[in-house]
Amino acid sequence: PAACHDARRNNPIDSETISPVAVAVEQDGREAPTITWDRYDGAAPFAAYWVLRSTARRLPDINSTTTTTEQFTNVATVEPRVETVAVIADPQITTYEDNSLVANLRYVYRISVVTANGLEVTPATTVPVRGPSMQQLSFYSDRAGNWDVFVMNEDGSGIQNLTNHPAIEGRHPEYVWPGRPAWTPDRSKIAFTSDRDGNGEVYLMDADGSNQVNLTNHPANDMAPTWSPDGSRFVVTSDRDGDWKVYAMNVDGTGFVSLGEAGLGLDWSPDGSRIAFWWFHDERSFSEVYVMNADGTGVFQLADTPDDLDFDPVWSPDGSQIAWLGRSGVGVFTMNADGSNPVQINTGGAWPHWSPDGSQISYTCGDQGWRTSASPTPMAPER
Repeated sequence: PAACHDARRNNPIDSETISPVAVAVEQDGREAPTITWDRYDGAAPFAAYWVLRSTARRLPDINSTTTTTEQFTNVATVEPRVETVAVIADPQITTYEDNSLVANLRYVYRISVVTANGLEVTPATTVPVRGPSMQQLSFYSDRAGNWDVFVMNEDGSGIQNLTNHPAIEGRHPEYVWPGRPAWTPDRSKIAFTSDRDGNGEVYLMDADGSNQVNLTNHPANDMAPTWSPDGSRFVVTSDRDGDWKVYAMNVDGTGFVSLGEAGLGLDWSPDGSRIAFWWFHDERSFSEVYVMNADGTGVFQLADTPDDLDFDPVWSPDGSQIAWLGRSGVGVFTMNADGSNPVQINTGGAWPHWSPDGSQISYTCGDQGWRTSASPTPMAPER
């Protein structure tokens, strides 16, 4: 890139008159924008198109600025950088898809033409486009004085209180298993538990905390929802029959049906065929991790640590592994989906959650007050 800019400054623009290369960018919600431009039709022999990109690291959503420098238009002033992302030697190729965007950075593109007589810089640049949105994590916290639903970026920034309600979100006051707020598969909404109606109820809200709606509306306690992968249904734990059992329901709160099994800490497998959960044995002296078919049949015990407590199973994104809090809170473990090859990945922690690519697991730990941390997985998930 340095040579590029030196060449541009040291070589005057050719005296020939050429039409400016109009540059456009299209993203349409995709992660990779496509940059297009007019074909070069100047008199000087064509050598290459250079796709230049100006970036700004970790650009905030507010108070962002656009500044013009000798080299390029930089979006904001936070660690700006200009780089060449592609050199295209075919004059007929006038499109480029940029697959190297970094989360939460913004980009401006310019197309330069290299000819036999020097570097021809076009005056046009694109409007800023943004890299893929950083993954958000949802969690329950009492940092506001009572339990609320919060979200934050995967690097710990951007913490927001979505519910901000004097009631207890996440669990009924008599019980200590808050579980996790549950994103819909398209990440547009979040289901959560609240006792704002005097008992545990499942609520649904938009991802920004708006439009909070009670889905269950029942005098019993309903809690800890988790979504089916297609977003059409979810399962909850409820004591409507006098004990904590697993129920399935439609997203509008209808079709409430018992799956016949007692369970907490529910998590639906990525392929929609199974549900992982944990439950007590022997007068609640210890608990184990299980899986069952989505219709409640085929219950199978996975974690087998007698006289210990195993909690909070969660599937890896590809369904090949399950992470859980094992051995009476000793640490977060992973195992294959059939229960084989258990591996401890940390000491202490609760409510594990896999990153979208399966390379890391976030968890809550309490050695310095409850907080969310992350650990690498001990092995790459099988694909």
